[in-house]
Amino acid sequence: MKHTDRTDTEAENEVREARDVTVHLLNAAVMPHPGFYDMQEIDSTAFAELVQEANELGQLKHYIGYESTLAFVQHLTAIDLGGRNMNKTEMKDGDSFLVIRLVYRPTQEQRRTDNPQLEDFEFFKGIYSKA
Repeated sequence: MKHTDRTDTEAENEVREARDVTVHLLNAAVMPHPGFYDMQEIDSTAFAELVQEANELGQLKHYIGYESTLAFVQHLTAIDLGGRNMNKTEMKDGDSFLVIRLVYRPTQEQRRTDNPQLEDFEFFKGIYSKA
């Protein structure tokens, strides 16, 4: 058995705190609250893996309002995210976020009929902090 300076209670608290973190899936890089946002670009493979991991851990909450983007994410990740979500993004200190963002501004017609491809998106991961 490996010796550690942490007690079982400390380890349990870390697991509990990790479960309390929400990973917000967004279709735009938004700043819904005052604070600090540390964001970096990632590739589509890393994005898909992070979405799948957050989903498996029960931490994923999506705020994707565009049907075509939602369908693309569901295809990329093989996860059923349900319907689109137009609710206000609510983040708390320490939450993570994943962003899938179109590289162009869609017209009204494109929003209704567009079938975006991988090269139409850029991907990011980040963390939010109040202070």
